[in-house]
Amino acid sequence: MFKTSKFLLCVFCIALSGCSFHKDSSYEPEQNEIVNKLTDVEWVREYDVTSPDNGITRESWILNSDGSGTRTIETTYETGQLDSKTTYFMWFFTSPNYNVVYMNYPCYWLIKELTYDDLHIQQSSIDPDRLTSGDYRVDKKFVAVIPE
Repeated sequence: MFKTSKFLLCVFCIALSGCSFHKDSSYEPEQNEIVNKLTDVEWVREYDVTSPDNGITRESWILNSDGSGTRTIETTYETGQLDSKTTYFMWFFTSPNYNVVYMNYPCYWLIKELTYDDLHIQQSSIDPDRLTSGDYRVDKKFVAVIPE
């Protein structure tokens, strides 16, 4: 029984390792272009907060080329109060055409448009290939800010 469980665990791990597409030097030119546009840049969007303490929220994502990343949410309220939270995560592509990113945040990004200046994604907590009409998802548009 123990040997069978160990064997099944090994098979499962091998199968999972074949489902992700990590940054390495073996990218095709189109894949490398996607990685270059997406990584090592700060993707930012700002939006108004509608609450008793109105304010502005700045949402920032950085996906590093080594597969690490950060998400920072900073809200400045009209009262002058500042709330900030940073989350660290790992990320990788889950589709062979490099249009779906998984972050162990956990969340998925379905890339709808990607240029060096703009990023339009659909964010969900479920793999976009498995989304149904009743599953929550949100469209987000970001602009690039080159980190100093």
